Amino acid sequence: MSLVVEGLSVEISGRQIVRNVSFQVADGERVGLIGSSGSGKSMITKAILGLLPEQATVNGSIRLFGEELVGIGEEKMADLRGSYMGAIFQNPSDSLNPVLTVAQQVSLPLRLHYRLSKGQRQQRVESMLDEVGLDGHVAGKYPSQLSGGQQQRVAIATALVTSPKVIIADEPTTALDAITQRSIIDLLTCLVDRSGASLLFVTHDFAVLSRVCQRSYVIDHGDVIEGGNTQVLLQQPQESVTKELVKAARTLTLHVSNHGQ
Repeated sequence: MSLVVEGLSVEISGRQIVRNVSFQVADGERVGLIGSSGSGKSMITKAILGLLPEQATVNGSIRLFGEELVGIGEEKMADLRGSYMGAIFQNPSDSLNPVLTVAQQVSLPLRLHYRLSKGQRQQRVESMLDEVGLDGHVAGKYPSQLSGGQQQRVAIATALVTSPKVIIADEPTTALDAITQRSIIDLLTCLVDRSGASLLFVTHDFAVLSRVCQRSYVIDHGDVIEGGNTQVLLQQPQESVTKELVKAARTLTLHVSNHGQ
């Protein structure tokens, strides 16, 4: 198993945010976490990535290829986060460094985690930008000079440039329009599958989730309330929260379809 989460609980300043959450992601599998805003799904990903605030208390187990992540320390966690795990976040304009060019941004993980020559880094960056569909002239630009879709492609390139085996994508398409969303989702799944990596995809939108993940877990108030095959969850939701998420996705899909006619 690439990632195994067992009995994960997160408390921040005396408030329970995540409650006894368990799930797993097999090698090469794409798994989703879906829930409404405030459900705790992003806190789960932050716990996995070691990005929780200092006042957070974490109990339970998070294992990456068998190695326990809970309590391993920030230095070791930072090394794993850059080399074995890649992360893509919701708003690329926030997650990208505004004072770095695209080339500098994408090459940063290589500089931090691998001893490569300048030429080797440049070659890898050029190859990665090509893989995410960005022209070479973009390399010298800054994030503010790019569209939202281009920014997210840079974020994907930065996350994948070290060839990590686990990718965590936390609402990576929320800030994008519907057409750009689809192109980014298709790009991400293609690159993840091509690399043989595993993907944990976090979203509030079943319409997006159904294009990405074979298996999913529904999160509500920090608990896993339902899980299984994504299409089964979409077609036969059991819990009221799941039914509401499915209804919202169908309403939005219908609205977008009618708007495009």
